[in-house]
Amino acid sequence: MLTPSGFISTEQKEQVLKATDIVQLIGSFVQLRASGKNFLGLCPFHQEKTPSFTVSPSHQSYKCYGCGTYGDSIRFVMDFENLKFFETIQYLADRAGITLKITKKGKKESLQQTEIAKCLDSAQLFFRLNLKNATGSSAIGSYLKQRMLSHDLTEIFQLGYVAKGWTNLHDYLNKKGISTKTQDDAGLIKKGDKGGYYDRLRDRLIFPIRDYRNRVIGFAGRIIGDGEPKYLNPPETELYKKSSVFYGISEAQDQIRKKRRVIIVEGYLDVIRLHEQSFSEAIATCGTALTAEHLNILRRFNVNDNILLFDGDLAGLKAAERSARLFIENDIDSKVVVLPDNLDPDDYFKKYSKDDFQTLLGNAKYDFEFVLDRAYDSSSSSGMEHQKTVIDDILLLAQNIKSDIKKELLLSKIAATFQIDKRTLQNKTQRKADRKEPKPLPKLGNTPVTFNREDLSQVKFMQYLMTNPQCFKQVRNRVQPEDFNHSSISRLYSRFLLLNDSEFITLKPTDFSEIFVEYAPLITSLFHHKGEYQIPHNYRPRSDETAVMLDESEELEKLHSEERLERLIKRLKNQKRSLDKKVLSGVNQDQDRSRLLSMIEKRKHTKADTVAEKRQLNHK
Repeated sequence: MLTPSGFISTEQKEQVLKATDIVQLIGSFVQLRASGKNFLGLCPFHQEKTPSFTVSPSHQSYKCYGCGTYGDSIRFVMDFENLKFFETIQYLADRAGITLKITKKGKKESLQQTEIAKCLDSAQLFFRLNLKNATGSSAIGSYLKQRMLSHDLTEIFQLGYVAKGWTNLHDYLNKKGISTKTQDDAGLIKKGDKGGYYDRLRDRLIFPIRDYRNRVIGFAGRIIGDGEPKYLNPPETELYKKSSVFYGISEAQDQIRKKRRVIIVEGYLDVIRLHEQSFSEAIATCGTALTAEHLNILRRFNVNDNILLFDGDLAGLKAAERSARLFIENDIDSKVVVLPDNLDPDDYFKKYSKDDFQTLLGNAKYDFEFVLDRAYDSSSSSGMEHQKTVIDDILLLAQNIKSDIKKELLLSKIAATFQIDKRTLQNKTQRKADRKEPKPLPKLGNTPVTFNREDLSQVKFMQYLMTNPQCFKQVRNRVQPEDFNHSSISRLYSRFLLLNDSEFITLKPTDFSEIFVEYAPLITSLFHHKGEYQIPHNYRPRSDETAVMLDESEELEKLHSEERLERLIKRLKNQKRSLDKKVLSGVNQDQDRSRLLSMIEKRKHTKADTVAEKRQLNHK
């Protein structure tokens, strides 16, 4: 049988099926009860209150009499976990302790992944031994005590440690006979300027990241002493894809299915602290914003409550809104909880009790309520033009909703919040739909955005604004989205205007791609486009294409001046007027040409009529 990774024989497929008890398999995901010779439960593939999902141990199959889905163990895992055939066979084989033999084209790829997995397992053993052998008075021992991380927690999450030194892990893996290439492919080492290799993680508390099969697929690290970055996330590898990985999913998946609830947080320590407090359905993204791929994973668990838990500071509020919008656009209900006193979940339980947290969960706002409240608060004390911009942005969110019913419900909420006639909003969204107005940068991935010569003044202005956010207050009322000819830049600037001055001036250059995630390719292209105002020298790109800001306040102060800002605004507006004149000139030329052609045609007809009249006279 051909798979995307190679050939699996029919005999091996049958061997895996025979080794799998379908009742035990499905029972680990769905609560089943005996019903005669069969087992009955709520269908995991559609919402129902009365059980219609039947599992037959004699036929090793299942069928739902509500939605009609049916199949064997392989089909169940493929549909429930959203896996491909080969991944499903591999999953069931691992579960049954069967070693698959893959032939032909899948052999090389499978061997590479196997080697990476073995390398990661060896690294995990190294990190774990380091932590176990550390004394209570050591740097890591003191850090664990300071962060109130008990021995039980380190065991549950299999935390590790790596001491200072450039090649501790590299040397250990070399002695284990693991090649440098495999170590590099696993994301554990980096090549230095002089050609040698060194460890990515040094002097850090290690968080192993495991998938739903409990396999280690990467490592993140939190620095123990001083230094930046505080957290270092793994690079993309054959096994680790950050846009579709949750930290804590291995530990949380059983509780997520049992409670049919998931709590999504931002940090590794946040997950650990929530599990300690018996909220074991908590998971986190791994150093990246929530993505549509993450939501696809959540769909597999068929949960009733998706709770977004964020810090109460400005960055947390922005991240919460961004995530809430993503859930709304993907037709998945979610609730938002913002912690008080600017606390993160790790610090929250040092001040508040478990009961206090349970009260917060009970008072969680629905995603659309949170987004509307944020929009209203940001616009209520501003002018009508800014209010219009805010409402337009919310309408765009409503327009992106696939369900017509949900779209109408959100429009009703917008109308009530801003006290606007709903028909006005419906007419506006309909006009946009009729014009087929493009969405802001729809899923460009990592494709860079290109600029032409006429865009240069716009690019320079945006470069300057993003590296000098303290000038935004001066810019807001002088520069409007209509001043930009480049449509994507105009839309990005419109998003800037949705922030308050106090919010915008706190942004660092590294924040823009995270906060305006749908514009990340454009922002990256703007920063790296050659111009007068380049990225500050301390915006250092790392190999994982992120950047670290060091002493940014001093650098920004050097870059900013009133004179430069005035010159950039003047160039921007002059360029806009120049392009408008060209367009107008082209229109006028077209009109003149059209009139000339019309006159020529009229003369032709007049001449032809005169000739015909003369012929008639001569004939007479």
